[in-house]
Amino acid sequence: MLLSNNEQKSLKEVLKRYEQIEDIYNSFSQNTKDIILDYHNYEGSLPYSIHWGLTAITELLAMATGKFMKTIYNNKIVEVNVIQINYEENCAKATTNDEEYVTLLIYTYYEFAEEPLLFMPLPEIQDIQKLAMIHKYEEWYGNTDQNTTDWALEFVVFVRNILINHLIINPKYLELDEYLLMEVLDIIKLERELPQSIDAAESMFPSCNGCDYHECFDVLPGCSEQSC
Repeated sequence: MLLSNNEQKSLKEVLKRYEQIEDIYNSFSQNTKDIILDYHNYEGSLPYSIHWGLTAITELLAMATGKFMKTIYNNKIVEVNVIQINYEENCAKATTNDEEYVTLLIYTYYEFAEEPLLFMPLPEIQDIQKLAMIHKYEEWYGNTDQNTTDWALEFVVFVRNILINHLIINPKYLELDEYLLMEVLDIIKLERELPQSIDAAESMFPSCNGCDYHECFDVLPGCSEQSC
């Protein structure tokens, strides 16, 4: 769907008004909210109108700006659309193309204040899988035609979140196409124990160059640049 810049600007203004209306509604006491719900039928209620107004405009903007993003959820590649961002609680509400609702984590500091980084919850994965993922992303970022200082902050935030089982959805300095996501999915689906020998660790992480595996595990990532 194509919308002119002026039309997108107008939609963003409407979205802002809806958000203001939602803020006002949320300021009402619970008793007042109950009265409003009792006064209207469900499909015509004020909260219903606010919710679907916000959803519709957000989806229109997403389609207009190409912000339906591919990521991994429930062990498969899905498209995700952000419905609402809660800056106070550092989270966002989103839907997948399977019509599932999911809560994302967000990072809104420094250069990402206006366009936050989004993080999708993953199933519990083993530390070795997290390390494999960190190793892959370091390689992918390093293969871009950018200075390390350009993507360093984003990479650090990615590492912090992958350690708590959340995967970055919308990196600014890395294009996550479906091919790369398939590699990530392969790592997520692995079911194996930590390597029991240095040889096993080296075969998975060749950049370790024979260093002690446990030292590498403590120095995340880039152990090849450390004294080990």
